[in-house]
Amino acid sequence: PARACRPLAMSGYVVASDAASFDAEQPGEKGSIVSLAQLPPMPTPNYKEMRSEAACGCLTVFLIVSGLVALTHSLVFGGFAIQSINTARLVCYILIWSEAGIALLCLLGLMLDDPGTVKRSPAACFPLPPEVEEKLLQGQSLSDMRNVIVDGRAFCVRCCIWRDGGGESRFAGVSTTHHCDTCQRCVDDFDHHCGVFGRCIAGEGLRGNMKYFKTIIYMAAAGIFTAIGTMVVQAI
Repeated sequence: PARACRPLAMSGYVVASDAASFDAEQPGEKGSIVSLAQLPPMPTPNYKEMRSEAACGCLTVFLIVSGLVALTHSLVFGGFAIQSINTARLVCYILIWSEAGIALLCLLGLMLDDPGTVKRSPAACFPLPPEVEEKLLQGQSLSDMRNVIVDGRAFCVRCCIWRDGGGESRFAGVSTTHHCDTCQRCVDDFDHHCGVFGRCIAGEGLRGNMKYFKTIIYMAAAGIFTAIGTMVVQAI
């Protein structure tokens, strides 16, 4: 009788003495002998690097926000300025707090939202390239393989997912989906891994976390102009 397959305890790769080890009790998807549950485990992200980068980014945002708010507040209410508060100064004061609030909300979104990670699913993983499936059947690691390109699509041998073709990428390959070496995930519409915030920055429009990243930068610029505007108003 056919024997049920089982993953290798240490490496996580499927061990089978022959193809008969993969029986009807554990069918694969789209004609594959290997099933979704039998794929190698996802690579482990570099959490230490990501956390240190995120701490640096959060601290940077907090320092810039607090500095600009403190400067504007002192210009509006400090010293003798409080005796001559006018509409222009109040507008600057409201603006700086609004910009600070938006920046902090976007920072929270950047830290918590998914940039566009490609999740494993039957549609994303199958059919497996023959050379990948053969290695898995033999219980071998995929670490020595390069990504497999078939009909304009790339199969990531680290995530074991197909990347959709099309689009323009500044990275070598055939897709705007890119595997981040720090986060160890394939991300759609990848732009870069931010060494300041410890996150992949990706997405277009409302998708991904690019909207948060850009808004934080815009709010920093707006905050600087607001602080300068407050100085000008005070000097008039």
